[in-house]
Amino acid sequence: KRVIFASDKKTMANLTSGSGVHAPLLLEWTSLMDGEAWYRAAPVIASIFSAAVMIDFGAVAKMLFEKRAYLWFNWGMSLLFLGSFLQILSTSYENMEELWSQRSTLLILFMSFGYLLVFFAAVSVHDRFQSAMGAKRASACSNTSLVFGIIFACASVFWRILPSAASFDPLTALGLSPTAYASVGWVFSLLLGILLLRSWTKNDDKEQTEPSVPRKGRHFRAARTKTYPATYPNGWYHIAASADVPVGKVVEAQAVGKVFAVYRGENGVAAVLDAYCVHLGANMAVGGKVVGNCLECPFHKWQFNGDGKVTHIPYADKIPEVAKTQAWPTREYYGHICVYYDAEGREPPYELDPYPQIDSGQFVYRGVHRETVSMHIQEFAENAVDYMHFDPLHGRMQIPWTGIEIPWITIKHTARWELDEDPAREHVSYFLDHAVLLFRGKEMPSTQADAKITFMGPGSVVTFHFQIPELGDIIMFQTHTPTEPCRLNVQFYWYADKRIPRVLVWYVVGNWIAQWRNDIFVWENKVYKPKPVLVRGDGPVPKLRRWYSQFYSEVNRITNGETDCMAHIEW
Repeated sequence: KRVIFASDKKTMANLTSGSGVHAPLLLEWTSLMDGEAWYRAAPVIASIFSAAVMIDFGAVAKMLFEKRAYLWFNWGMSLLFLGSFLQILSTSYENMEELWSQRSTLLILFMSFGYLLVFFAAVSVHDRFQSAMGAKRASACSNTSLVFGIIFACASVFWRILPSAASFDPLTALGLSPTAYASVGWVFSLLLGILLLRSWTKNDDKEQTEPSVPRKGRHFRAARTKTYPATYPNGWYHIAASADVPVGKVVEAQAVGKVFAVYRGENGVAAVLDAYCVHLGANMAVGGKVVGNCLECPFHKWQFNGDGKVTHIPYADKIPEVAKTQAWPTREYYGHICVYYDAEGREPPYELDPYPQIDSGQFVYRGVHRETVSMHIQEFAENAVDYMHFDPLHGRMQIPWTGIEIPWITIKHTARWELDEDPAREHVSYFLDHAVLLFRGKEMPSTQADAKITFMGPGSVVTFHFQIPELGDIIMFQTHTPTEPCRLNVQFYWYADKRIPRVLVWYVVGNWIAQWRNDIFVWENKVYKPKPVLVRGDGPVPKLRRWYSQFYSEVNRITNGETDCMAHIEW
């Protein structure tokens, strides 16, 4: 009953909202107090209260999320508190109030920049929430809180601070006090958030019940895997992040049906060995330790160097020649530790492409995102030549990082797929897409954009090159690591020109990932058709499959007459 306050509480509402506190409980408590002293002390109490809350949140952020987000959050809140403190002084003392009327721009800068830093922190941890919680329901909660947090943070700055220095107050024109306006706004955002969450939850439940082929875990994935030429194609695979393997540490990684021990010796070089010791089968990645440039097994303290050879056995004078384990070809590639897998144990026939813009420092690291998908790795490559699926699944503009479609705006794609002309780069193919937005069916030429996607190998390492006119480029690495049959760990790492604002980078990458997710429900419920029925207008599926076959070894390839069955189709 005390949600709507009297007009003489306007200053109180401004101060409490400026300090980041919109709690009706606190406002109700202050409204019960009598006397000018309590009235002026309330904003100070509000700032202390909000500071305690933010300290708790900052501690959680420091434990769960990256250090950069924690620093952004603390600096942002410091500026907000400084702005609130100056606002308190201007209200409590007449001489300060007169001085402050000439310095309102400074407060606007403090508050605006503070909210901007908090926003960057929210963006940075936003993906971690989604990746950790996984479900669409959790993603919807995160998206809702982020969107409305930004809206009302901006409203708090522009609708509370700016009108105080202007002759026109929009709140007064509406006949509402700032407190009433804030209260209505927060209630509206809460109700809208609940409605959106209910809508997305219903769609989520509907999507899970509609597929004709139910998901049945490993058994279902194994049955689907049998329809593909082989389980794991040969190629370079990401198995760990470089930052997760500092000097002197060993970690376990699972990929291509194997378990690896990834460690970094004192020389700073990363090495990858089979995790299970050749002696009695202990897992060297669990309890093992790095000694010099060798990995020591925790069971009997046998030591293996980066080539897989045993260099020391504490209780034996002679080391047998056969005392060695599998050492995998390893490369560090822009934050990735990659190994080369070959079903026949051959050496890598190609290397991953370098990027001078990153090596020179012109492009800097801007973020990472991870997801897990139940699909075969070949499907992502075939997706590039399936031009006819772009309109049904990628023809609608969406809010970045979400599945929320923007009404009346559609996307027109003009795509092509081609091979590298250099015979020494037969392992490389390119997908080029020219896109333009349409508003109610009418093209908007100013929205044209081009993307170049490079497949290095079987799609295990894919790079995206986004061009931002007059600002620079964004390079994103998308890696697909099969951990078991029809199960992929997908990682997105992106670098950008220093001149491009982080928010714009977040927007571009978020757009791609939102569109990428539209394919997942198909990938997770489909099988491979060795003899597809194709018609004129379908993309060059046979050509891609012939190119892709080079990544399957003879020992595990299933020959099924794929080329012959497509010979009747005219291209």
